[in-house]
Amino acid sequence: MKMRRWSIEERSAGIFVLALLFCSLFCFALAMAIGKNEPEESAPEQVQDKNILPMQELPRVSPADAAYFLAATQDAGLAYQNRLTFFGESTTAHLKSRGVLPASQVLADESGTKRLSARLPFESVRDPESGKSTCFLEVIEKKKPAILVLSFGLNGLLNYAKDTGLFKQDYNTLLDSIQSASPDTKIILQTVYPVAKECDRFDDPTDTNRKIGMLNAALPEIASNYENVLCVDTASVLKDLDGSLDPAFDQGDGYHLTASAYKRILQYLRTHAWEEEL
Repeated sequence: MKMRRWSIEERSAGIFVLALLFCSLFCFALAMAIGKNEPEESAPEQVQDKNILPMQELPRVSPADAAYFLAATQDAGLAYQNRLTFFGESTTAHLKSRGVLPASQVLADESGTKRLSARLPFESVRDPESGKSTCFLEVIEKKKPAILVLSFGLNGLLNYAKDTGLFKQDYNTLLDSIQSASPDTKIILQTVYPVAKECDRFDDPTDTNRKIGMLNAALPEIASNYENVLCVDTASVLKDLDGSLDPAFDQGDGYHLTASAYKRILQYLRTHAWEEEL
């Protein structure tokens, strides 16, 4: 059998195809080599707000607990903020005394502070309309606030840290009384605010913040027992990188807050709004 002889034109075409294939393989190998030597593109620099803990240091909330915390929303504005009524310890009463909110939105008595207890619902506060000292539950029944924001735990912290069951029990008594007086009121439980690294009120501020964390961990369980009760982590915007009260928000004694702290808290509440009230 005779072998077919390739013509000059056919041999030239074959050589061209082989050369083209070789050239393509060479260019591909060269590109791969260059790519390996190029430095990887760095990720954009993340700007850390010094007043908020890095994400990995924020208290971890389980999916079950997250259901009882208000989620982030767009800023609901002053119309929403004006629907909030506050009741709590001195760190709540100072919303009025620092000039951040009007007296009509802050329930307090002449002492300027309250303490969570089984008898708290029957104690007196200043009636925002009459200005007279009136039983708290009477004011709630009369005012029927759209949203009531509560903040308790620092007063009585030592006892509550020893027995978080008592903390839950006293909060349940308060919530039961409020819902009986005003069933349609939505209730927000604020996380307990941190104290500063230097705080004369407590011997060990670091341990105090640990105890505060114990109470904050109990809040979603409390909320889970009720309709129209949710938590909000306002304490997170007051912390420095160590989890203590940021010096910028410290009025000077290690636990009372500045006007700027309250403005930050109100901003957080507006951006974690109760969506049914928008």
